[in-house]
Amino acid sequence: MRYNYVDDTREYRRRSKVSFNKLVLLPSSIVMVAISVVIAIALIPYLGVIGVIAIALLCVLVLCGVSFAVVFTYTSIIRMHRGANIINSGDVVVYLKDGKLTHLSAIHEHAKIGAVESNYTDDNIREDFANGNTVKQIAKSTGISEEKVSKAVVDDETIMSLYNAGSNITNIAKSIGVSRYIVQKTVERLEKAP
Repeated sequence: MRYNYVDDTREYRRRSKVSFNKLVLLPSSIVMVAISVVIAIALIPYLGVIGVIAIALLCVLVLCGVSFAVVFTYTSIIRMHRGANIINSGDVVVYLKDGKLTHLSAIHEHAKIGAVESNYTDDNIREDFANGNTVKQIAKSTGISEEKVSKAVVDDETIMSLYNAGSNITNIAKSIGVSRYIVQKTVERLEKAP
């Protein structure tokens, strides 16, 4: 069997690395243990204070845990109470409050559709306006834009007569019950017209 110098060198290097690591690890371990012992001995006079701080920290943690448990229990009870008032059957969801049923599914579907403007005529708008509702209230309740409601209720001559009489745009808007923007656009449009 022939002697292989390369293999022998590799083996020597591997063994020397392990011993080098052991040589570095052993003194650093001894130093760390010594520092730990010195710190522990130095803290002996303060162990009472450290114990009090540890107890205070433990009390804070317990109080936080108790408050979390109280809040969690309260919200769970509220969630269960609200859930008891909800009746669910397939796609239909109903909420029971004070003995009255509120059809949540229908409200949701109605919100998707919105108000249908064709069902509300100009005569209905004029009637609502005559009953004391403002343009903004009618627009909000019917889903029709304020501009369309104001055109049905207030004609351009009324706005221009008030403007020519010396009223400013803000006062006209307040007296008629429309937004300042609508009055301003109407005045601008009529002043540009020949």
